[in-house]
Amino acid sequence: MKLRFEGDIFGMEKGIEIFSKEFGYKVCSDGMTVEVLKDTVNRIQVSKKGDKVVVRYYERIHFFRALGLLIEAMNQKEEFDIMEEPQFSMNGIMIDVSQSNAVINVDNVKKIIYRMSIMGLNMLMLYTEDNYEINGEPYFGYMRGRYSQDELREIDDYAYELGVEIIPCIQTLAHLIDALKWACYSDIKDDDDTLLVGCDKTYEFIEKMIASVSSPLRSKRIHIGLDEAWKLGQGNYLLKNGYRSKFDIMNEHLDRVMQITSKYGLKPMMWSDMFFRATSERGMYYEKDVVIPKEVLDKMPKGMQLVYWDYYNNDEDFYSGFIKKHKEFGSDPIFAGGIWNWTSFGVNYGKTFKTTNSALTACKKEGVKEVFATLWGDDTTESNIYSALLGMQLFAE
Repeated sequence: MKLRFEGDIFGMEKGIEIFSKEFGYKVCSDGMTVEVLKDTVNRIQVSKKGDKVVVRYYERIHFFRALGLLIEAMNQKEEFDIMEEPQFSMNGIMIDVSQSNAVINVDNVKKIIYRMSIMGLNMLMLYTEDNYEINGEPYFGYMRGRYSQDELREIDDYAYELGVEIIPCIQTLAHLIDALKWACYSDIKDDDDTLLVGCDKTYEFIEKMIASVSSPLRSKRIHIGLDEAWKLGQGNYLLKNGYRSKFDIMNEHLDRVMQITSKYGLKPMMWSDMFFRATSERGMYYEKDVVIPKEVLDKMPKGMQLVYWDYYNNDEDFYSGFIKKHKEFGSDPIFAGGIWNWTSFGVNYGKTFKTTNSALTACKKEGVKEVFATLWGDDTTESNIYSALLGMQLFAE
């Protein structure tokens, strides 16, 4: 197949070249003309009538989704007219490369990004607890397959050409057992898993984390984690400060971390569970009747987006109710579902489809505009990452 692209393709030439190598078509001057038009309406349109081929797109990622649809249709039909209307402004995936030391090498990250662009998924997070390089911190990620600054930059450059945003996804409170096991970090830990809130050295270290992971990337967004700090304030913090509520400790910490993200011009997001656990008598996240006290809502720092993660519930009404509870915090929530790849050697697609269909239907009804699918590495990351492609396609569709 020979194609010649003309029209609104400025800045997408490298992406077109990547697609031509992967799909096996040839871009040349004597190929069939594909007229490319940047639309003013949020939609994708791919059509062929006779020798006239037209592609309309609204955003960069939509062009590559449309290009995939075009190649597929041209291999199957003489004429066609395909139109799609994107439902979310951000739709992507988060891959856990930290638990079980399952760091995906750069070449395979690129292969995943390429497939994402065909699907129209425009965001990728690599969940890294300590799997990235920090200058001057040789034990951070030591022997853990950490990404270098150059590797992150290479990933970001490749993703940019295909319309995919790479958002750093780290931990700035708990889930840091693999870093805090080293003696050099003993003075900044609350317990074996959690950083010591209120300590100046802790925030010097967090600034290094944020600066190191964000500097190679174009994105001005960052996921700062902050979930499942089970024993927050009950270790060294308790010995130094006495007992304080988890909510107060959390807000104090969040305020200081946000000062750092602001310094670097970053827009932060965080997992939302700790705020719900703090108001639950049983410390639970998914309590249908939980009421968030006004003083909790009033103390929530401004400028933070909450990520509502839920891949357990099957009921659309439950998702709708919890989305409403998240909106009470005063910002537009992000929804994180899951592709159930963490329970065995394969993906539990029965659970994946049931939860995803209910959750994303609720998201559309409640006006949530940003979603992503998580692929966790719990219990030794037994499942091959490519077995999750169908789940990625489900989110895309």
